[in-house]
Amino acid sequence: MQFLSPALLYALAALAIPILLHLFYFRRFKKVEFSNVRFLQEIKEQTQNRSRLRNLVVLALRLLAFAALVMAFAQPFFGGNDAQLRREQEQVGLFVDNSFSMSAQASDVTLLEKAKQRAREIVQAYGEAASFYVTTNELNGNASRAMSQEDALGAIDQIELSSVSRPAASVVSRFAAIPTASTDGTRDVFFISDFQASQFESLREDIDSSLALNFVPIRAVVSQNVSIDSVWLASPVQLVGEPVELLVALTNHGNEDADAVRISARSAGSTQPFGTKSVPAYSTVVDTLRLSAQRPGWTDVTVDITDFPIEFDDRYHLSFEVRDRLKVLAIADADIRPYLRAAFPQNGALQLSAQRASNVSYSELDEYELLILDGLATIPSGLINAVGEYVSNGGKVLVFPKGGTALASYNQLLTRLGMGSFGEYQEGEYAVGSINTNSFVFGEVFERLPRNIKLPVVKSRYRGVARFGESLMDYRDGRPYLVARALGSGVTYVSTAGLDDSESDLVRNGEVFVPMLYRMALSGASSRPVAYTLGSDVVGSYNLPPRLSAEALRLNGQDGTSIPAQRRIGSQVLLSFKQAPLRSGFYSLEAAGDSTLARLAFNDDRRESPQAFLGEDALVAIGGSVFDGSAAGSLEAALTSANEGKQWWPYLIGLGLLALLAEALVIRFWQPNRIASPASGNGVQARPASA
Repeated sequence: MQFLSPALLYALAALAIPILLHLFYFRRFKKVEFSNVRFLQEIKEQTQNRSRLRNLVVLALRLLAFAALVMAFAQPFFGGNDAQLRREQEQVGLFVDNSFSMSAQASDVTLLEKAKQRAREIVQAYGEAASFYVTTNELNGNASRAMSQEDALGAIDQIELSSVSRPAASVVSRFAAIPTASTDGTRDVFFISDFQASQFESLREDIDSSLALNFVPIRAVVSQNVSIDSVWLASPVQLVGEPVELLVALTNHGNEDADAVRISARSAGSTQPFGTKSVPAYSTVVDTLRLSAQRPGWTDVTVDITDFPIEFDDRYHLSFEVRDRLKVLAIADADIRPYLRAAFPQNGALQLSAQRASNVSYSELDEYELLILDGLATIPSGLINAVGEYVSNGGKVLVFPKGGTALASYNQLLTRLGMGSFGEYQEGEYAVGSINTNSFVFGEVFERLPRNIKLPVVKSRYRGVARFGESLMDYRDGRPYLVARALGSGVTYVSTAGLDDSESDLVRNGEVFVPMLYRMALSGASSRPVAYTLGSDVVGSYNLPPRLSAEALRLNGQDGTSIPAQRRIGSQVLLSFKQAPLRSGFYSLEAAGDSTLARLAFNDDRRESPQAFLGEDALVAIGGSVFDGSAAGSLEAALTSANEGKQWWPYLIGLGLLALLAEALVIRFWQPNRIASPASGNGVQARPASA
């Protein structure tokens, strides 16, 4: 038998006190008068013997009760040599969840601080000879390095919040890879966390049998949370002097309505408030913020909301480029047509350039927002490939065919762009009967479509363009006049009629033609995302400037410089941000010579925003033991009890209580000094000579 608190056994010396009281305490005599003293000697002998026996029984019960209580507080256990050897060779894996959800409050401290306290209790509950493997969501080298008790306590003190949220299955795999040195081939693994469902659902799989999983839940006082899920631009292209519309998605992950969520946006050192927004429980709302773009170049914007106590998802960074003008390139067989040039004012938002099909600089196509192929007799094969690559990378092209020309090259281009092919050439008058005002091109051109609006009339057209995409304008007979189709991150627009006056009067319909060109230049999905998520597998594609050196591109931010994984394919570079950077914020994508190619914004992962946690039943179902992580000291006591062997203190307390009960019964019902008088038959009390 061994004791957890052997020092308390010194209290057994206090057993001498009731013994001394029993030996030296004497009660006073009481005289009893008898009419006949014949039986006096017999009464004295009988009462003294019975009283002495009763008092010895009472004394023994008192001593037993006191000794049982003292030994119970000393906590005896029977561990055995095997248990002692296992404790000396114990390997303990310790995972402290330091993800952002652990920043919530648990009474007077954060969940992370309470988790670190419980981690210290676990380390102190094992022997000094045990080996500890302490790790967090970063899965740093400590997960595979054995540490002493002192080193483990030091590693726990250094744990801080992190933007990384690692699936629990990855942590288990790391601990399972550690060679075991214990006698029974197993090791204890402790998870101290709030047990977010998104992080621990992966544990519902087969777990290595060499790991004895133990779960220590740390719960927050308040589980309400409102997050900014995402922010995106209403238009893929932003121009100086025009409002920038931001769409903000807010989600309430709690079971109570959020009535006054304040929204603000910071840009260029100034903060602009946007009032409050109500977000019902378990729902998502989208709000629109309008900013002003005063100057061209890269613009960094941070959208904030006020929400407590979980704040890691209350901020969203985005970066985008504001342009002074949109460059449009017209490609024709001859000089640019006057009616096409008239659609682009000299100081307007669209800047028109022209090149002949035989002299197109393919490497410069990415500089233009829109290409216009205007009535080419034939399309060179090199231009077909260049336009296909340009559209796939996010460009927009508008194709106006030349009536009655050979269609082989046109159909080759349309096939490359996924638009089917031209068929029969028809001459005659065909009027356009409808405009798709639900499309991006015409969606914001008219507040209300006029009934007497003049629509184009064509004198010849091609049939056979398949409706693979979205029809923007239709003839009265239902056939498409203008069709749009997305390819990659770009868009293709194809007209079934030429732009020449002899084929169509589209250029004379200024209320349709001019806004159509403007909106086409603005359309399409931008090839540059406004924001990335830290640790995601999304790959960003960026255009490389000519004559760029082979040196790796780097990210330069407030926390220093990092180099993301990258691969160059022609004039494109593919960047992976899974490993770098490590902190949210704004970074410059730079090449050699500190030339900035783009500004990138990174945000923390929102996977821990939902307030969904695994309960005790779910943790038990995974196959582990659940310990109370709320009360200080309870965890260390429970682990000590589990490690040291079978505990006997509850039985000793029960024995002590039974001894006290037996003493009370003996005193109440055992009266050795009551005898019967032979003369009268009445009971006569004879007091003993001593106690």
